[in-house]
Order: sequence, then C-alpha cells, then structure tokens
Amino acid sequence: MSILLVGMTNFTIRLAVPDDAAEFVACIDAAFHRFRARGIALPDVSGGVGDDIARNVVIVAANGSNVLGAMILVDHSDHLHLANIAVHPDYGGRGIGKALLKEADEVAQNMGRPRLCLATHVDIPENVALYRHLGWTETHRTATKVMMEKQL
Repeated sequence: MSILLVGMTNFTIRLAVPDDAAEFVACIDAAFHRFRARGIALPDVSGGVGDDIARNVVIVAANGSNVLGAMILVDHSDHLHLANIAVHPDYGGRGIGKALLKEADEVAQNMGRPRLCLATHVDIPENVALYRHLGWTETHRTATKVMMEKQL
C-alpha cells in the first residue's frame, strides 16, 4: 500500500477498515448515479459493503477518512474477482481508478492468483473499452453482463 499524489490529489491506497463502510457506500452510490440516470438497470452495487470489508479484500484510495475510490476483491482458488470498483465522480480522471487496478494486480500476484476477473454491464460500453485499454480481455457475455479477465 502506498501514498500517491496523482493529478494534484494526495491519497493513500490502503486496506479498508470497518469505519470506511459508510464513505465507500457514498462513493459507490455517487459513482453509479450517472449510469442509473441513463436508465441502466443495475443491481444493488453498494449493499453489504460492511460485510465485504470483514470477509474480502477491500482497498480504498483515501485522503484521511475521505474515501475517494475503493474496490472489493473476492478470492477464488484460481483467480481474484474484482466484484466492485468505484471512484467518486468529484475525483474522476485523476488516476485513482488506475491506481486501484494496479493495486489489484499486485494483490492477486501476492496471493498467487494468475488472473483477475470481473463483470461489467453491457449497457456501459465505456467500462468495457477502459478495461480493454488496461489489458483486460472479454471472455463472454450474457444478456446484461460482459465478463472480462486479465492474465497476470
């Protein structure tokens, strides 16, 4: 974990603690608001964050107690699943998401997992394009999801 200054925003990448749950939920809800405003029917993306902090690898990009972005990683025997990642829209475009994804790579490698997997929504093509740009490959689609992976 590290302290970074990216795009003139000072933040620390660290493991989440229970006190981060409310800030992380607010971050997720703010980040996904624009997709819901477009009429995209998303599942509950912020429920159970406290449980995730207790059970999974949850990493935050924070400035003090202010969560600017965060992600949830779920361990599987052959991969690490990126279950959720969000950057608060007030801090978008400053490299926070990229820093979180780089940390996900490092966590997976340290855990001996050869790949990361995720699912994103078919109606959010900009996410698919971003992940492709960052080295992810689409593996398959369902009616609502695009499954992707990244070999490490």
